[in-house]
Amino acid sequence: METLHLPEEIVTEILSRLPVKSLLRFRCVSKSWRRLIGSKQFIKHHLDISSRHPNFERRQVIFLSLSKSPNFEFKRCSVRSYWDDPSVNPLPICDPINDHLTVSSEIIGHSGGLVCIFNEPMSLILWNPATRISVQLPELDCCDRIIKCGIGWDGESDAYKVFAVLSMKNNESKMMGSIYSSETNSWKAIEEYGSVDLNHWIGEFVCGRMHWIVGSGWIETFDLKSEVFGRIELPEIVDGWFPTVDLDSEIQGRLNLVYCDMNCDYARRRLWEMKEYGVDDSWVSYRLPHVKEPESTYMAWGIEKGEVKLYPRDNIFGCGPECCYVESLVQPVSDNNDA
Repeated sequence: METLHLPEEIVTEILSRLPVKSLLRFRCVSKSWRRLIGSKQFIKHHLDISSRHPNFERRQVIFLSLSKSPNFEFKRCSVRSYWDDPSVNPLPICDPINDHLTVSSEIIGHSGGLVCIFNEPMSLILWNPATRISVQLPELDCCDRIIKCGIGWDGESDAYKVFAVLSMKNNESKMMGSIYSSETNSWKAIEEYGSVDLNHWIGEFVCGRMHWIVGSGWIETFDLKSEVFGRIELPEIVDGWFPTVDLDSEIQGRLNLVYCDMNCDYARRRLWEMKEYGVDDSWVSYRLPHVKEPESTYMAWGIEKGEVKLYPRDNIFGCGPECCYVESLVQPVSDNNDA
């Protein structure tokens, strides 16, 4: 029987549309497939297709659960099931990363399928939940506390970067900025570190920049490419409303803010979305329905076709959603090889 040989570009297009789980198995088909699937060009192409996959079918929601006493463990479910299935039950992620989690563990953020995890006292981990590969970042011996932090992708250097502002040992008033790059697997000190008067120390990565809400009422940005700080004005705020940068800004590709009125006996929320990044006049407001506590354990939400939808998830106990990542083959540390 004659063997059919497809051109390499067609094989690449076919494979790039498959889920990560299948691709990990197909690396054993041949040396050429293993080399192709592990190449930087293929990994980037696969990530681009997965990120644009219709109905977010290649995206997963991660939960942090205290069901594995005394430590935490990660659970997950698909974004579609999280939105569409009221009885969704997140399943445990069987991964060695769980053995390194403690009650102090916290997810810093995610980018390109990589999740950054913080463990006390000063441990940072880059983890790909789809490939189950994790790497502990080099220690910062001169520092004893992280003031603010975030993870993102620098398109110019094609590297995933972690930005952190740190207080120095034996001198908390002295701080320094530092950037980790997956390309070099090392930290680089920078002179500027921006504001430390923040609503929350973890930044959200959108449109090439980190974002933090400053306590005095504006958004601080940090460009991973130019390493320059910037400023975005908040939309008009009602007195008593406290803003947070939404955890799922990356899934929409836009900067989202959620305001909660802390002075009411029910959870009143308003969502703002920046339609055109960096243009203050492009903020669009959505009012979310009132939800009286404890009417729902958690309210998932999403924007579909210009409409904000809420999804009660009363069956999710003992854990909360931490981030929504796209499944990818991205490696936590670059091997600097490309086939």
